Amino acid sequence: MYSQQTLFFVTVQPGKNDCCPRLNCYYFFNTMGVEKHTCTKGGLIRMRTKKLLAGILTVSLAMSGMPATETQAKVRVPSLKKAQEVTVGKTVTLKLNANGNKLTKTSYKVTNKKIATVKKSGKYNAKIKGVKVGTTKLKATVWYKFKKKSTKKTLTCTIKVKKPTVVATKKPTVTVTPTATARPTELPVPTAVTTPQPTPSATPFLEEPTIPASSATPVVTTSPNVSSTPLNTTQTPELTTPPAASLQPPITSEPTETPQATATTGSFEEWPQDTPAPIIEASLTFSEDGTCVTGINNKEEATYMKIPEGVTEIDAHLFANNSSLHWVEFPSTLKKIGNYAFYDCSNLEEIILPEGLTELGTEVFSDCTRAKKIVIPSTLKKIPYKAFSFCSSVEEIVISEGVENIGTWAFIYDSSLREIQIPQSTKIIGEDAFCNTRLTSVTIPSNVTQIGTRAFGIPTLTQLTVSPENPYYDSRDNCNALIETASNTLIIGCYTTTIPDTVTALGPSSFQGILFETITIPDNITSIGKSAFSQCPNLTSLTFPKHLEAIPDNVANMSQKLEQVTIPSSVQSIGEMAFAECSALKNVTIEPGVKTIGQSAFTQTALEEIVLPDTVTDLGGYTFQLCKSLKHITLPSKLSKIKPYTFDTCTSLPDISFPDTVTEIGPSAFNACQKLGNITLPSACTSIGSNAFSYCRSFTNVTLPDNLTSLGSSAFANCSQIESIRISANLTNIKDGIFADCPKLSSITVAADNPKYDSRDNCNAIIETASNTLIMGCQSSTIPKGITAIGAGAFEGCQNLTKVVLEDTVTTIGDQAFYNCKNLTDITIPESVTSIGHGAFRASGISSLVLPSTLEKVSAYIAAECDNLKTVVVKDGPNRIEDMAFGDCKNLTSVTLPDSIKEFWVHTFRNCSSLPTVTLPANLKTLGYGTFEGCESLTDITIPSGITAIQDTTFMDCKSLKALTLPAGVTSLGSSAFCLSGIEEIVLPAGITELSPSLFSNCKSLKKLTISSPITSCGNSALFGCDNLTCIIYQDTTYPSVDAFLAVVEK
Repeated sequence: MYSQQTLFFVTVQPGKNDCCPRLNCYYFFNTMGVEKHTCTKGGLIRMRTKKLLAGILTVSLAMSGMPATETQAKVRVPSLKKAQEVTVGKTVTLKLNANGNKLTKTSYKVTNKKIATVKKSGKYNAKIKGVKVGTTKLKATVWYKFKKKSTKKTLTCTIKVKKPTVVATKKPTVTVTPTATARPTELPVPTAVTTPQPTPSATPFLEEPTIPASSATPVVTTSPNVSSTPLNTTQTPELTTPPAASLQPPITSEPTETPQATATTGSFEEWPQDTPAPIIEASLTFSEDGTCVTGINNKEEATYMKIPEGVTEIDAHLFANNSSLHWVEFPSTLKKIGNYAFYDCSNLEEIILPEGLTELGTEVFSDCTRAKKIVIPSTLKKIPYKAFSFCSSVEEIVISEGVENIGTWAFIYDSSLREIQIPQSTKIIGEDAFCNTRLTSVTIPSNVTQIGTRAFGIPTLTQLTVSPENPYYDSRDNCNALIETASNTLIIGCYTTTIPDTVTALGPSSFQGILFETITIPDNITSIGKSAFSQCPNLTSLTFPKHLEAIPDNVANMSQKLEQVTIPSSVQSIGEMAFAECSALKNVTIEPGVKTIGQSAFTQTALEEIVLPDTVTDLGGYTFQLCKSLKHITLPSKLSKIKPYTFDTCTSLPDISFPDTVTEIGPSAFNACQKLGNITLPSACTSIGSNAFSYCRSFTNVTLPDNLTSLGSSAFANCSQIESIRISANLTNIKDGIFADCPKLSSITVAADNPKYDSRDNCNAIIETASNTLIMGCQSSTIPKGITAIGAGAFEGCQNLTKVVLEDTVTTIGDQAFYNCKNLTDITIPESVTSIGHGAFRASGISSLVLPSTLEKVSAYIAAECDNLKTVVVKDGPNRIEDMAFGDCKNLTSVTLPDSIKEFWVHTFRNCSSLPTVTLPANLKTLGYGTFEGCESLTDITIPSGITAIQDTTFMDCKSLKALTLPAGVTSLGSSAFCLSGIEEIVLPAGITELSPSLFSNCKSLKKLTISSPITSCGNSALFGCDNLTCIIYQDTTYPSVDAFLAVVEK
């Protein structure tokens, strides 16, 4: 089952907060019913949604599927059908559904090539050929762009290879020979006669028309002869030769040969001019008893399908994603059409369903974007979920008397639909059933007992009436709204609605997306549902009624022109996201009485000043996040917590006064408040969370309160103007990097009576007393004697630090301990050090690095991106070098490695563009992928005999590498292993039997290639661009060109 999810930011912090993707939501296509979810990365909020908003624009979104539950949905990812049948000796095209994603690469692999093979493949499809009867698996590895990052996903499809279908010998065959002068009489004749429907009055739908039973469903009859009348969208093709009965599959008690409809081709004069010729009839396969259509043999070519009489069922997914099919004629015997059977048949001209049909599957005709007419028979009691959704060209829908249930999203985004007649038999209309159509008038018949939220969420709607005989709903006082009679709740309104004084509640999404500029809410309204005024693009002001007790979640979010909001004293709570992303909202008046303000209530608004009344005791996280114009705020006097991200990225806020009652400042509460100057933290404050004041670049001095006990990681990171800090006696919980990247910090002191930390010997650092670990230093720090460890991030970003002397008591250097110390040029690591964390010297200014023999490993990124690093010496002892250890060191020219090293992980020396040679350890067993990728100056390297595989991109872009000897034990060469290298001549050892994709791609200097063993597989572009390769020695034969060699290998 497909699923769907709308995601969007409520915070932006470039470079860090990339957890969730931003969906460019316009006025009418956001969501309602928001359920919050705080991501673990950067404090973003991911919004899970239940329903789409109403829309005024004609937009067909590339969405498919339904939510797994009402409050949970999944991100749309590429998908592949679960199973595909193919006949022995035949080829079938398997399409990959991108689901709106941009695919960058797709590779296909069949697990058992004796059953089926991939003949040809592309990003979006693959041609599968059946070899012998059996079942195998096809794995499609898809690379696509998601969250602006390349994402990889593996999809699986079961390939079932069956025996060739034998056509019944007695079955007549139509043969058509097209001529240039006349249309053959044997050609399919498109014709249909439909009984007249009631003519709408001058004011349609204000009074419910009476539909005669005899005309409730169009009766399709066929002409015995070819008609000269041009084909239009009200006609259905009909075969005249052979008769319909001759195409009916045999129904017997004994198994028979699988029948097929015979393909017919020819030139069709009445076929619409924009429909591609020739006309090709579908060749169908059936179940053994002939009652179920189970397959189509020419799905890619068939443009016309006549399903024979006797068929009662069409299998699920059978014709989905078919852009060739234009016309379908259904038999009168048809009872059921399975899920997604005609999903995304994007050129299907019309959908005329026969009387007798009783069951339709989910999304059965969804995304049939060309269909202009839909006829639903009286025998179908329920129109299922999304059955005809996103049919953006449909102009006429006939729902016959007898239909009782119009399901959720049944006709959503049928954006050309302007008129609808709901039959008297209808009892249930589901959520969003007609949402985002272009209906202007709707009349609810007397038998309707249940109407879902936003069933008629339509910005163009101006007339909404209910039959006077309906006991459940009414449109009293000519209000142009739908009111639930028993509860006096207005559940659906429109542009011309006047809310009656007798209404006491507004339902969820009741006016969502409506185009009015103002609306008067009577004072008798005591309850308003979620998203009632969400995404009203022209709404400029809202005054809530004086008896209202709560403002719900999302009440007016994304109403882009909303400028003014008045909240009366009767209101006690403001819901989450209530006014989020109201980008014009400048004036908000909150009268005393409000106690709680929900999460993200005013995020991304244009507020410049706001006064929160003293009655407020709970201010939700993210409340004013990204309010970049906010310059002044008065906090309530009884507030105890500033929750996470409350003022995140309020870039214009210059100062703030905390009430004395504040005891806690949450993570990222004031992150990136770049103009926030020196502040006085409340004396009662005991906790400051991670990143609470990070990137507050106007801070020069911070006085931590004496009662503070906990300071989160990076609490004041990147505060570039801070010069000094004092740690009080009560502060006993300090996390990593509290003042990381504070280049001007030069003075750090710790209170003498602090039981956990000290700054002994005036060292200008914070030392954890019990463990003798230096956890925070600065540019003027000295490392005292007795220190055993340098903590993670201890000197991170100390750009003025030039020299570090480590005593021989130090055993551990933590992760990123000296990261980004740009001017650190001199450091000596004593033999006492047994562990150095990842990125310890990354992006520092060191010019040489000697690693002691006491290390077990050389950690990932240990000295990566060190532009000044020229020499590396690793003493005998470490057994491996981890990912990117010395990657991107562009001036590295000398590397000395011990024989104790057995493994290189990923990208060890990637982009070390000045490195001319490396002597690899004699005991080396593993070279990780991309080890020397981009080492443009590498000219000489000897690969040890223990290496058995050259991984992907190992020597890619090594332009100066002219010659290389591969050890005899090498049995595998990875993709692009030598791509863009300067290799001139190479011998592949006997163990190499496959040429991987792009192996020598664009090796312009390659002149001679010797292949020692038979090649069983040659990947795409393995020798692409090897223009000078004129000598390929293979199986005792010399081939003068790549083409000549490939011709032999491909055989």
